[in-house]
Amino acid sequence: MCSPRPPSARRDAFTLIELLVVIAIIAVLIALLVPAVQKVRESAARTQCINNLKQLGVAMHNYHSVYNHFPPSSKGIMSAYSGAYGFNSPCQNMSGLVMLLPYLEQEALYKQFNMSAAFGDFNAPTYYGTTPVPTASQIPNPDAYTSGNAALAATFIPVLRCPTDNGNPLEPIGSPHYSPTTNGAFTKAGVKTSYDFIASSTDYYYSNLWINTPIYTKRIFGDGSNTKTTEIRDGTSNTLAMAETCFNVWNGTCPAWAYRGWVHVGLDPANGINNYFIASGVQGPTGTFGYMYSWAYIGSMHSGGANGLFGDGSVRFLTQTIDTTTLTQLACMSDGSVIDLSKVP
Repeated sequence: MCSPRPPSARRDAFTLIELLVVIAIIAVLIALLVPAVQKVRESAARTQCINNLKQLGVAMHNYHSVYNHFPPSSKGIMSAYSGAYGFNSPCQNMSGLVMLLPYLEQEALYKQFNMSAAFGDFNAPTYYGTTPVPTASQIPNPDAYTSGNAALAATFIPVLRCPTDNGNPLEPIGSPHYSPTTNGAFTKAGVKTSYDFIASSTDYYYSNLWINTPIYTKRIFGDGSNTKTTEIRDGTSNTLAMAETCFNVWNGTCPAWAYRGWVHVGLDPANGINNYFIASGVQGPTGTFGYMYSWAYIGSMHSGGANGLFGDGSVRFLTQTIDTTTLTQLACMSDGSVIDLSKVP
Protein backbone atom coordinates (compact mmCIF):
# COMPACT_ATOMS: atom_id res chain seq x y z
CA MET A 1 0.00 0.00 0.00
CA CYS A 2 1.30 3.43 -0.93
CA SER A 3 1.74 5.86 1.90
CA PRO A 4 0.36 9.38 1.56
CA ARG A 5 2.71 12.23 0.61
CA PRO A 6 4.19 13.94 3.60
CA PRO A 7 2.72 17.38 4.35
CA SER A 8 5.98 19.06 3.43
CA ALA A 9 5.64 17.86 -0.20
CA ARG A 10 2.23 19.54 -0.85
CA ARG A 11 2.01 22.64 -3.14
CA ASP A 12 -0.73 25.05 -2.05
CA ALA A 13 0.37 28.12 -4.12
CA PHE A 14 2.03 29.31 -7.34
CA THR A 15 5.69 29.96 -7.39
CA LEU A 16 6.82 33.49 -8.15
CA ILE A 17 7.89 32.51 -11.66
CA GLU A 18 4.52 30.89 -12.39
CA LEU A 19 2.71 33.98 -11.13
CA LEU A 20 4.78 36.25 -13.35
CA VAL A 21 4.11 34.04 -16.35
CA VAL A 22 0.33 34.18 -15.71
CA ILE A 23 0.45 37.98 -15.32
CA ALA A 24 2.41 38.29 -18.55
CA ILE A 25 -0.11 36.15 -20.42
CA ILE A 26 -3.01 38.21 -19.08
CA ALA A 27 -1.22 41.43 -20.08
CA VAL A 28 -0.71 40.13 -23.63
CA LEU A 29 -4.38 39.12 -23.88
CA ILE A 30 -5.49 42.56 -22.68
CA ALA A 31 -3.14 44.25 -25.17
CA LEU A 32 -4.74 42.21 -27.95
CA LEU A 33 -8.27 42.76 -26.71
CA VAL A 34 -8.26 46.56 -26.18
CA PRO A 35 -7.67 47.53 -29.85
CA ALA A 36 -10.36 45.06 -30.91
CA VAL A 37 -12.86 46.57 -28.45
CA GLN A 38 -11.95 50.09 -29.59
CA LYS A 39 -12.42 49.05 -33.21
CA VAL A 40 -15.84 47.60 -32.46
CA ARG A 41 -16.84 50.75 -30.58
CA GLU A 42 -15.69 53.00 -33.43
CA SER A 43 -17.54 50.83 -35.94
CA ALA A 44 -20.72 51.08 -33.87
CA ALA A 45 -20.27 54.85 -33.46
CA ARG A 46 -19.70 55.33 -37.18
CA THR A 47 -22.81 53.28 -37.94
CA GLN A 48 -24.84 55.44 -35.55
CA CYS A 49 -23.44 58.58 -37.20
CA ILE A 50 -24.50 57.27 -40.62
CA ASN A 51 -27.96 56.51 -39.26
CA ASN A 52 -28.20 60.05 -37.85
CA LEU A 53 -27.48 61.53 -41.26
CA LYS A 54 -29.93 59.16 -42.94
CA GLN A 55 -32.64 60.34 -40.56
CA LEU A 56 -31.80 63.91 -41.45
CA GLY A 57 -32.02 62.99 -45.12
CA VAL A 58 -35.48 61.48 -44.64
CA ALA A 59 -36.56 64.57 -42.67
CA MET A 60 -35.22 66.84 -45.39
CA HIS A 61 -37.24 65.03 -48.07
CA ASN A 62 -40.36 64.87 -45.92
CA TYR A 63 -40.12 68.64 -45.54
CA HIS A 64 -39.76 68.89 -49.33
CA SER A 65 -42.88 66.74 -49.78
CA VAL A 66 -44.89 69.18 -47.66
CA TYR A 67 -43.53 72.51 -48.92
CA ASN A 68 -42.25 71.53 -52.38
CA HIS A 69 -38.76 72.73 -51.56
CA PHE A 70 -35.98 72.04 -49.07
CA PRO A 71 -35.69 74.22 -45.96
CA PRO A 72 -33.14 77.05 -45.96
CA SER A 73 -29.92 76.55 -43.99
CA SER A 74 -30.89 79.68 -42.06
CA LYS A 75 -33.72 82.16 -41.96
CA GLY A 76 -33.11 85.87 -41.56
CA ILE A 77 -29.43 85.72 -40.66
CA MET A 78 -28.19 88.88 -38.92
CA SER A 79 -24.54 87.87 -38.75
CA ALA A 80 -24.16 89.21 -42.30
CA TYR A 81 -23.95 92.77 -43.56
CA SER A 82 -26.78 93.94 -45.76
CA GLY A 83 -24.55 95.08 -48.62
CA ALA A 84 -26.36 95.70 -51.89
CA TYR A 85 -29.00 93.06 -51.29
CA GLY A 86 -30.77 94.29 -48.19
CA PHE A 87 -31.77 92.17 -45.21
CA ASN A 88 -33.63 88.91 -45.50
CA SER A 89 -36.59 90.01 -43.40
CA PRO A 90 -37.69 89.09 -40.85
CA CYS A 91 -34.26 88.89 -39.22
CA GLN A 92 -34.42 85.90 -36.89
CA ASN A 93 -31.08 84.01 -36.96
CA MET A 94 -33.01 80.75 -37.16
CA SER A 95 -31.14 77.59 -38.12
CA GLY A 96 -32.80 75.48 -40.78
CA LEU A 97 -32.45 72.46 -38.50
CA VAL A 98 -35.33 73.88 -36.45
CA MET A 99 -37.61 73.40 -39.44
CA LEU A 100 -36.72 69.71 -39.59
CA LEU A 101 -37.73 69.04 -35.97
CA PRO A 102 -41.29 67.87 -36.77
CA TYR A 103 -39.81 65.23 -39.09
CA LEU A 104 -37.26 64.05 -36.47
CA GLU A 105 -39.88 63.07 -33.88
CA GLN A 106 -39.37 66.43 -32.17
CA GLU A 107 -42.69 68.08 -33.00
CA ALA A 108 -43.42 68.81 -29.32
CA LEU A 109 -40.17 70.77 -29.07
CA TYR A 110 -40.83 72.53 -32.38
CA LYS A 111 -44.22 73.77 -31.18
CA GLN A 112 -42.62 75.44 -28.15
CA PHE A 113 -40.56 77.84 -30.29
CA ASN A 114 -41.84 81.34 -30.90
CA MET A 115 -41.71 81.40 -34.69
CA SER A 116 -42.29 85.15 -34.86
CA ALA A 117 -39.31 85.96 -32.62
CA ALA A 118 -35.55 85.90 -32.99
CA PHE A 119 -33.68 82.66 -32.28
CA GLY A 120 -30.40 84.46 -31.64
CA ASP A 121 -29.60 88.09 -30.87
CA PHE A 122 -26.31 88.69 -32.69
CA ASN A 123 -26.53 91.53 -35.19
CA ALA A 124 -23.32 92.14 -37.13
CA PRO A 125 -24.12 95.63 -38.49
CA THR A 126 -25.14 96.89 -35.04
CA TYR A 127 -22.25 95.17 -33.26
CA TYR A 128 -19.59 96.48 -35.64
CA GLY A 129 -21.14 99.92 -36.07
CA THR A 130 -21.83 99.64 -39.78
CA THR A 131 -24.84 100.80 -41.73
CA PRO A 132 -27.51 100.11 -42.63
CA VAL A 133 -28.82 98.06 -39.72
CA PRO A 134 -32.11 96.14 -39.47
CA THR A 135 -35.01 98.27 -38.37
CA ALA A 136 -37.21 97.39 -35.41
CA SER A 137 -39.89 96.12 -37.78
CA GLN A 138 -37.39 93.77 -39.40
CA ILE A 139 -36.42 92.15 -36.07
CA PRO A 140 -39.54 90.83 -34.35
CA ASN A 141 -38.90 90.45 -30.62
CA PRO A 142 -35.11 90.56 -30.98
CA ASP A 143 -34.39 89.20 -27.50
CA ALA A 144 -34.22 85.41 -27.79
CA TYR A 145 -34.29 85.19 -24.00
CA THR A 146 -37.66 86.83 -23.41
CA SER A 147 -39.21 84.87 -26.29
CA GLY A 148 -38.14 81.59 -24.71
CA ASN A 149 -36.23 80.49 -27.81
CA ALA A 150 -32.83 80.74 -26.11
CA ALA A 151 -33.82 78.28 -23.39
CA LEU A 152 -35.08 75.78 -25.99
CA ALA A 153 -31.73 76.01 -27.78
CA ALA A 154 -30.19 74.32 -24.71
CA THR A 155 -32.01 71.07 -25.51
CA PHE A 156 -29.89 68.02 -26.38
CA ILE A 157 -31.16 66.18 -29.47
CA PRO A 158 -29.46 62.76 -29.89
CA VAL A 159 -29.85 62.61 -33.68
CA LEU A 160 -27.79 65.82 -34.00
CA ARG A 161 -24.77 64.45 -32.16
CA CYS A 162 -22.10 62.11 -33.53
CA PRO A 163 -21.23 59.56 -30.79
CA THR A 164 -17.56 59.58 -31.83
CA ASP A 165 -17.09 63.25 -30.95
CA ASN A 166 -16.13 63.70 -27.30
CA GLY A 167 -15.58 67.44 -27.58
CA ASN A 168 -17.45 70.17 -25.71
CA PRO A 169 -21.05 70.15 -27.04
CA LEU A 170 -21.99 73.53 -25.51
CA GLU A 171 -21.69 77.04 -26.87
CA PRO A 172 -20.18 79.74 -24.62
CA ILE A 173 -22.63 81.48 -22.31
CA GLY A 174 -23.02 85.23 -22.69
CA SER A 175 -20.84 85.52 -25.79
CA PRO A 176 -22.01 88.41 -28.00
CA HIS A 177 -21.10 86.27 -31.04
CA TYR A 178 -22.11 82.71 -30.20
CA SER A 179 -24.57 82.66 -27.30
CA PRO A 180 -28.26 82.89 -28.28
CA THR A 181 -28.51 85.98 -26.07
CA THR A 182 -26.35 88.21 -23.88
CA ASN A 183 -29.21 88.82 -21.46
CA GLY A 184 -27.62 88.66 -18.00
CA ALA A 185 -30.44 86.51 -16.67
CA PHE A 186 -29.66 83.74 -19.15
CA THR A 187 -27.42 81.00 -17.74
CA LYS A 188 -27.96 78.12 -20.19
CA ALA A 189 -25.67 77.28 -23.07
CA GLY A 190 -26.86 76.58 -26.60
CA VAL A 191 -26.16 73.03 -27.78
CA LYS A 192 -23.95 72.45 -30.81
CA THR A 193 -24.75 70.20 -33.76
CA SER A 194 -22.47 67.59 -35.35
CA TYR A 195 -24.30 68.01 -38.68
CA ASP A 196 -25.08 71.06 -40.76
CA PHE A 197 -26.19 72.07 -44.24
CA ILE A 198 -23.77 72.51 -47.12
CA ALA A 199 -23.55 76.22 -47.91
CA SER A 200 -21.01 78.78 -49.05
CA SER A 201 -18.81 80.06 -46.25
CA THR A 202 -19.03 83.53 -47.84
CA ASP A 203 -22.74 83.76 -46.97
CA TYR A 204 -21.90 85.63 -43.78
CA TYR A 205 -20.67 88.62 -45.78
CA TYR A 206 -24.04 89.75 -47.13
CA SER A 207 -27.66 88.95 -46.41
CA ASN A 208 -29.56 87.42 -49.35
CA LEU A 209 -26.30 86.32 -50.94
CA TRP A 210 -27.69 82.88 -51.84
CA ILE A 211 -30.62 84.38 -53.75
CA ASN A 212 -28.23 86.53 -55.79
CA THR A 213 -25.61 83.82 -56.42
CA PRO A 214 -25.27 82.51 -60.00
CA ILE A 215 -26.85 79.08 -60.45
CA TYR A 216 -23.54 77.42 -61.41
CA THR A 217 -21.95 78.24 -58.04
CA LYS A 218 -25.02 77.80 -55.85
CA ARG A 219 -25.17 75.19 -53.12
CA ILE A 220 -28.47 73.49 -52.32
CA PHE A 221 -28.65 75.53 -49.12
CA GLY A 222 -28.08 79.10 -48.02
CA ASP A 223 -29.76 81.85 -46.04
CA GLY A 224 -33.33 82.07 -47.28
CA SER A 225 -32.82 79.26 -49.82
CA ASN A 226 -35.80 77.32 -51.20
CA THR A 227 -34.26 74.75 -53.54
CA LYS A 228 -36.43 72.20 -55.32
CA THR A 229 -35.07 68.80 -56.33
CA THR A 230 -35.72 69.70 -59.97
CA GLU A 231 -33.28 72.61 -59.64
CA ILE A 232 -30.39 70.31 -58.71
CA ARG A 233 -29.28 69.84 -62.30
CA ASP A 234 -26.16 67.85 -61.45
CA GLY A 235 -28.37 65.21 -59.83
CA THR A 236 -29.32 64.75 -56.19
CA SER A 237 -27.07 61.68 -55.91
CA ASN A 238 -24.08 63.77 -57.01
CA THR A 239 -24.64 66.85 -54.84
CA LEU A 240 -23.79 67.21 -51.17
CA ALA A 241 -26.60 68.39 -48.91
CA MET A 242 -25.23 68.00 -45.37
CA ALA A 243 -22.07 66.80 -43.65
CA GLU A 244 -20.57 66.51 -40.20
CA THR A 245 -18.25 68.77 -38.27
CA CYS A 246 -16.48 68.73 -34.89
CA PHE A 247 -17.57 70.28 -31.61
CA ASN A 248 -14.06 71.62 -30.97
CA VAL A 249 -13.23 74.47 -33.35
CA TRP A 250 -10.08 76.54 -32.97
CA ASN A 251 -11.30 79.64 -34.82
CA GLY A 252 -14.87 80.49 -33.83
CA THR A 253 -17.25 77.77 -32.64
CA CYS A 254 -19.11 74.79 -34.01
CA PRO A 255 -22.64 75.92 -34.97
CA ALA A 256 -25.57 75.53 -32.62
CA TRP A 257 -28.51 73.50 -33.89
CA ALA A 258 -31.21 76.08 -33.08
CA TYR A 259 -29.76 79.46 -34.03
CA ARG A 260 -27.11 81.18 -36.11
CA GLY A 261 -24.33 83.16 -34.51
CA TRP A 262 -21.41 85.01 -36.03
CA VAL A 263 -20.21 83.25 -39.24
CA HIS A 264 -22.55 80.29 -38.61
CA VAL A 265 -23.71 79.75 -42.19
CA GLY A 266 -23.29 76.01 -42.68
CA LEU A 267 -20.42 73.82 -43.92
CA ASP A 268 -18.38 74.56 -47.03
CA PRO A 269 -16.60 71.60 -48.72
CA ALA A 270 -14.25 74.08 -50.44
CA ASN A 271 -12.36 74.22 -47.12
CA GLY A 272 -11.40 70.53 -47.31
CA ILE A 273 -12.08 67.69 -44.88
CA ASN A 274 -10.48 67.11 -41.47
CA ASN A 275 -8.48 70.32 -41.73
CA TYR A 276 -7.22 70.32 -38.15
CA PHE A 277 -5.37 72.97 -36.23
CA ILE A 278 -2.30 71.38 -34.67
CA ALA A 279 -0.58 73.18 -31.81
CA SER A 280 1.10 72.38 -28.54
CA GLY A 281 -1.28 70.35 -26.40
CA VAL A 282 -3.80 69.93 -29.22
CA GLN A 283 -4.16 66.51 -30.81
CA GLY A 284 -5.26 65.80 -34.35
CA PRO A 285 -8.01 63.36 -35.36
CA THR A 286 -6.05 60.39 -34.05
CA GLY A 287 -5.79 61.87 -30.56
CA THR A 288 -8.27 62.05 -27.72
CA PHE A 289 -9.56 65.40 -28.93
CA GLY A 290 -9.11 67.54 -31.98
CA TYR A 291 -9.83 71.07 -33.13
CA MET A 292 -11.20 71.81 -36.56
CA TYR A 293 -9.22 74.74 -37.88
CA SER A 294 -12.19 77.04 -38.29
CA TRP A 295 -15.95 77.40 -38.62
CA ALA A 296 -17.73 76.08 -41.72
CA TYR A 297 -15.25 73.18 -42.05
CA ILE A 298 -16.26 69.56 -42.68
CA GLY A 299 -14.59 67.09 -40.34
CA SER A 300 -15.08 64.39 -37.78
CA MET A 301 -13.34 62.23 -35.21
CA HIS A 302 -13.68 59.27 -37.57
CA SER A 303 -10.33 58.16 -38.88
CA GLY A 304 -9.60 59.27 -42.43
CA GLY A 305 -12.55 61.49 -43.25
CA ALA A 306 -16.17 62.38 -42.50
CA ASN A 307 -19.66 61.32 -43.49
CA GLY A 308 -21.63 63.30 -46.05
CA LEU A 309 -25.34 63.31 -46.85
CA PHE A 310 -26.26 63.70 -50.52
CA GLY A 311 -29.35 65.26 -51.99
CA ASP A 312 -30.99 61.88 -52.65
CA GLY A 313 -30.73 60.93 -48.96
CA SER A 314 -27.76 58.59 -49.36
CA VAL A 315 -24.79 58.79 -46.99
CA ARG A 316 -21.21 58.26 -48.10
CA PHE A 317 -17.87 58.47 -46.32
CA LEU A 318 -15.77 61.30 -47.72
CA THR A 319 -12.05 60.69 -47.36
CA GLN A 320 -9.86 63.57 -46.27
CA THR A 321 -7.66 63.03 -49.34
CA ILE A 322 -10.34 64.33 -51.73
CA ASP A 323 -9.06 67.56 -53.29
CA THR A 324 -10.95 70.79 -52.70
CA THR A 325 -11.75 71.22 -56.41
CA THR A 326 -13.67 67.94 -56.44
CA LEU A 327 -15.34 68.78 -53.13
CA THR A 328 -16.46 72.15 -54.48
CA GLN A 329 -17.94 70.46 -57.54
CA LEU A 330 -19.83 68.08 -55.25
CA ALA A 331 -21.16 71.08 -53.34
CA CYS A 332 -22.41 73.04 -56.36
CA MET A 333 -25.81 71.81 -57.52
CA SER A 334 -25.74 73.06 -61.13
CA ASP A 335 -22.16 73.59 -62.28
CA GLY A 336 -22.32 70.83 -64.91
CA SER A 337 -19.77 68.61 -63.15
CA VAL A 338 -20.96 65.11 -62.38
CA ILE A 339 -18.43 63.39 -60.12
CA ASP A 340 -18.04 59.60 -60.15
CA LEU A 341 -17.36 59.00 -56.46
CA SER A 342 -16.28 55.41 -57.15
CA LYS A 343 -13.18 56.86 -58.81
CA VAL A 344 -12.49 59.47 -56.14
CA PRO A 345 -9.74 58.45 -53.67
